Amino acid sequence: MKKAILIIAAVILGMSSFAQQVESSGPRAEVVPYCLSPQLLAPMQFIGAPATGYSTPVVWNGREYAVCYEKGGDVYFRRFYADGTAAGSETSVLSAGVSGIKVSMVFNGSGYGVVYDGYDGSYYQIYFAKLDLNGSVVYGPSRISFYGQSPYDHCAYPSLAWNGRVYCVAWIDYRSGSDTDIFAALVNADGT
Repeated sequence: MKKAILIIAAVILGMSSFAQQVESSGPRAEVVPYCLSPQLLAPMQFIGAPATGYSTPVVWNGREYAVCYEKGGDVYFRRFYADGTAAGSETSVLSAGVSGIKVSMVFNGSGYGVVYDGYDGSYYQIYFAKLDLNGSVVYGPSRISFYGQSPYDHCAYPSLAWNGRVYCVAWIDYRSGSDTDIFAALVNADGT
């Protein structure tokens, strides 16, 4: 009996000592990382410069990446496979008419929504377009800022979100004089 108690006590002390050693060495990873960053994961792609835009949105559609960017006053679209290789050549999808525009893009489940601040001849305005999976325009571009009225000041830096039913477009608006305001508009799934 005395021998059994000594064995149990030794086992408990041994387990306690082991637990302290594990705890003092810090948490242990349950998996080994696949990639130790930073390192090259995929080939770098030359999209097609000189691009002069100030934003280059990239979205994931579940199979591949899509990139929008401005070059020479137009908005271009290009797809890349998950490993980073090009899925096709660049496509000019929108004529913005001015260099240096800002672009925002989202995936909507069957294609893409894109907004940009293009120049209408007098003012920068916010435009919306819908693209299919290949980047072809299926709706638009249509002006979102100053909807239903004539523009009388600049609008810039658009941002776009999709909630599964409608788009929300937000932008900086200069119509109230010296101050800038944030304006937003909801856009139907069909782009109207």
